[in-house]
Amino acid sequence: MKRSLPILLAVTTVVFAACSQSTAPATDNSGVWKSNNGRAILVFDETSWDSSAYLYDSTQGRVVPTATVGTLNFEIGDTGLTWGGKQHVGMFYGQNGSQYAAYESNGDFSFGDSSYDGITWKTFPTGSHRTIADPIVDSTDAYGYHTFASDFRSFVGTESLTLATGETYSSEHVREISVNSYSSPNSYADSSRDVVDYWYVPTIGFFAKMTDDHTSSSISSNDTSFDHSTGTLILTMYGPK
Repeated sequence: MKRSLPILLAVTTVVFAACSQSTAPATDNSGVWKSNNGRAILVFDETSWDSSAYLYDSTQGRVVPTATVGTLNFEIGDTGLTWGGKQHVGMFYGQNGSQYAAYESNGDFSFGDSSYDGITWKTFPTGSHRTIADPIVDSTDAYGYHTFASDFRSFVGTESLTLATGETYSSEHVREISVNSYSSPNSYADSSRDVVDYWYVPTIGFFAKMTDDHTSSSISSNDTSFDHSTGTLILTMYGPK
């Protein structure tokens, strides 16, 4: 099954042609995108493959994992908001509703997913360069069902990043590692691990490249399955719509 990168669950799949030119977005002094004669957009090329979906390649004479190529679009709406307990918030529109981004005073970048319970923020150390860890969940209920979850984000380094447009930027490379598992007394166990890398470009005010490496397994009394999938997003166009 094809997977989108975890942070992009609220984006819209569209058919855009890659653009060889880009226009620098208007920003305020906190890096928040402003509307500039209408909503702005960021267009990403997406490539992914999944080990659970195979195709016979006659040129190689063997079965190979299938690859999927597409385009993803962020449409930037309201900016400069105070929302979910944070300032300098921008709103991004997608097919699954609204997603939020906040520019922290120390240079960190936060994504927020909204629900009926409010907004849940996830902060990436693009400015502070510190390791940020969510509280670990490790519990077993009275019936013997065990749940484990961990998620932490760390700084990898400041790197030069060249986009498809031919432009080269200084980027802050951060990495998120999340692990989840669940098991029951009746020999069922399910686990997953995601390693997601993000390259944040301060002068653009957004991530310009993202990669995801996902592994998962499911074990029951009569069946065992494993899956490995990867994905890459690279910014190909940005600016006013």
